[in-house]
Amino acid sequence: MLGSGKACAFAMADGDQNKALKPASLDMQLGELVLSSMSVGAAALDADGTYVSINDEWRRLLRFNASYDMIGRSHFDVCRNFLRPADLAKLANGEVIRDQLLDLGPSQDGEDSDSVLRWSASPTAPADDCGDGQACFVVIIRRFGQPEEETQRLLRERDQLRFAVDGADYGLWDWNIATGEVYFSQRYMGMLGYEQYELPHAYSTWELLCKPEDLVEYNQGVEDYIAAGTGYLQDEFEMRCKDGRYIWVLSRGKIVSRRRDGSPLRVVGTHQDITELKEREAELVAARDEADKANQAKSNFLALISHEVRTPLNGITSVLQLLGDEDNAEERKRLAQLALNSSDQLLTVLSDVLDVSKMEAGRFDLNPKSVVIDDLIEELSQTHAKAAEQKGLKFSAIVKGNGSLALSLDPVRVTQILNNYLSNATKFTEEGEVALSVEVDETYGSGDQGKVFVSFAVRDDGMGLTPSERGKLFQPFYQAEGTRNRSSEGTGLGLSICKNLAAMMGGKVWCASKKGFGSTFYFEAAFERAAAASSGAEAGAENVDAVDASSIQVLAAEDNPVNQMMLKKFLVEKFGYQVTTVGDGQQVIEALVEGQFDIILMDIHMPIMDGVTAARKIRMATPAWSKTPIIALTADAADMHVEEYLGVGMNDCVAKPINWPELDQKIKALGAKRGEG
Repeated sequence: MLGSGKACAFAMADGDQNKALKPASLDMQLGELVLSSMSVGAAALDADGTYVSINDEWRRLLRFNASYDMIGRSHFDVCRNFLRPADLAKLANGEVIRDQLLDLGPSQDGEDSDSVLRWSASPTAPADDCGDGQACFVVIIRRFGQPEEETQRLLRERDQLRFAVDGADYGLWDWNIATGEVYFSQRYMGMLGYEQYELPHAYSTWELLCKPEDLVEYNQGVEDYIAAGTGYLQDEFEMRCKDGRYIWVLSRGKIVSRRRDGSPLRVVGTHQDITELKEREAELVAARDEADKANQAKSNFLALISHEVRTPLNGITSVLQLLGDEDNAEERKRLAQLALNSSDQLLTVLSDVLDVSKMEAGRFDLNPKSVVIDDLIEELSQTHAKAAEQKGLKFSAIVKGNGSLALSLDPVRVTQILNNYLSNATKFTEEGEVALSVEVDETYGSGDQGKVFVSFAVRDDGMGLTPSERGKLFQPFYQAEGTRNRSSEGTGLGLSICKNLAAMMGGKVWCASKKGFGSTFYFEAAFERAAAASSGAEAGAENVDAVDASSIQVLAAEDNPVNQMMLKKFLVEKFGYQVTTVGDGQQVIEALVEGQFDIILMDIHMPIMDGVTAARKIRMATPAWSKTPIIALTADAADMHVEEYLGVGMNDCVAKPINWPELDQKIKALGAKRGEG
């Protein structure tokens, strides 16, 4: 009977090939003698492919028992059960099969059990006759011995391949298309959380685990690949794990064997878990989308800034043209107020842009002072009650708790947040009420050393917001309405700035709103207790009001002719100071040499000698000069610049465009100290 071999192949050829193997005038006895003496497996076949004679090596190598009589049997019938299909078809058609490597597997008696038997079929030659006058063919099979080192090499290569597959985290599959059976490796099942025995090794397992919405597309891809019959099968899809979660799988496969008609029979491939890769891809796509949105928002913002700048500029230039032709004093006053309002809009736009720039650069600092909450709210109420009244709205403000507490906070930035809330509430409310409420909680900290928790809320009866709009409110460049159809002006930066300011104070902002039912904006933070404000401040204010402006000599350094003219118009004609103007820092030094001045107003950016250099030289000069107060007049009013100006010896700073009443108060405050020290 046959041994355990899996496949064999034979070489058959006509008499024109391998003449060296052709015995001369071979009869049956001589033929058998020759065959039996050969060290290779050899068999003689007649023209019909029937065995005439075989040697013992043939029987041994092909693992036929001695009792199995092959003489008279068809070579095709004997080998049909273990020939490869392709070689069997060739043999049936009378084609030559030569130089094939044959894998018969390990023998049943243990011979070569640790190695793979490999064989090569050599071409054959016809003998003169098989004893009956017919041509006789000799078929030869040689064994390629597999020495121990070759066996070990193959084993190493097998292990290396297995390690490489395991290291790459691949699961192997082997699909028999005819039967639907699929071999799944242990790693394949493991990546899905299963043991090998827990699921059928069949194509239906793929269909069971594949995500339902991916299944149709996956099956179609497989069908298309099988129909094409070439190339590689590759797809990405999700599969359900044993614990119910889904993982992304990259599947690759290739046809490795075919039927006699050439159609695919077997496909072998791998599955790789690419879930992390997909998650990273999703994160990158989300980040890209967010970046695209941010870029689009900035583009919209630039268009908005252009609108916000040009609109008040148009108002200013138009008003100035009208003022030139207007004789009526009341109308001129009204037009001038319109120009001031437009200027304030421009300043708001500029301030918002500068604040965002400083925050992004990490150069935004708070300037805490001792502030009484009641005083802060009173000042805010006076401003916004008037604006609400002009629109026919009710306005209310209430402080719950101890509003007389002095807290350490930045009044400018807290006011900035509340101004934004109150201005928006007034703008977007057509009827009803705008209400400001404050709650002061002294129990937040422990004792007098603890912080005081303060919650501010601004409620309005305006249009309200949708959940989607609320979610975007505190993002930069966002407004609840589109750029072209919005009902009110604004840069869309205000609430974003409020959010950042609150965070810098250790607090937070948020909004509660419902479309059609108004909104409430909140800001809450904890502040340190501060010493009560000194009553000397009020006394100081009274002293300032008592100062005679005409007794103060002012030296103003300004290189811009228009600004020089404005300095004289306001300081001399409106406030009554004695003013001398110069064009640069060097001229300031020269003027101090020639005369005596009580106050120096110093522009920063000037030709020949800038204001900082001039201030430094003044402080290093004679004692008289070193005591002269200097007020910086500059468009560079950022905190870092103010610190620089104070660091070189300047006493104060006023930002451009100049608030003239503020400058008047600062000059008088410093002028009141003449002769001190």
